[in-house]
Amino acid sequence: MPDDGVDSVVALIDQAREQLLLKQFKVESEAIEQALLRAHQRGVTVRVMLNPHTSGGDRWNDEAHARLNSWGIEAIWTSEAFPVTHEKSLVVDQQFALIATFNLADKYFTETRDYGVVTYSAPVVAQVIAGFEADWHRQFFQPDLGVGLVWSSFHSRGQMARIVDAATESLWIQHPKFVDAVILDRIITARERG
Repeated sequence: MPDDGVDSVVALIDQAREQLLLKQFKVESEAIEQALLRAHQRGVTVRVMLNPHTSGGDRWNDEAHARLNSWGIEAIWTSEAFPVTHEKSLVVDQQFALIATFNLADKYFTETRDYGVVTYSAPVVAQVIAGFEADWHRQFFQPDLGVGLVWSSFHSRGQMARIVDAATESLWIQHPKFVDAVILDRIITARERG
């Protein structure tokens, strides 16, 4: 993003025939909402979890939450176990998952540099589904740390440290802010070892 635009995500939603699971920090796109409605109208079971507010208290998703529910789409707020659920995932028919850095809001399809990974790896897709179901049912989620996904908030620092520590030749990092002292220390140590 923004090169691929909203149509790339709409095309993924339009592939759903049985089930669509969406967990999202922010939904503010008519094209996405209409794609969800089309899926619901063709008989797809659509479940949506939206983050209720930002860490600063802004409530971005109230309108989308109300609109989806008024259409008969099951939309709930993300788990209260976390101050913010920042996850952005979409699972279609238990076959593939989109894991993305971008919100499903028009701004992210036109103005920001973001990306998403579409995976067909069965263990990864199953783990995204398990995380969705745990949050949907307000249960603790214990991911398999060997699958390759880095899950916050309980496991992310250790997993990220292991990734940095495993680097032998190069380490390319793209992140909007570095504030974690443990990870910063690991990055410095990686640079010092060459």
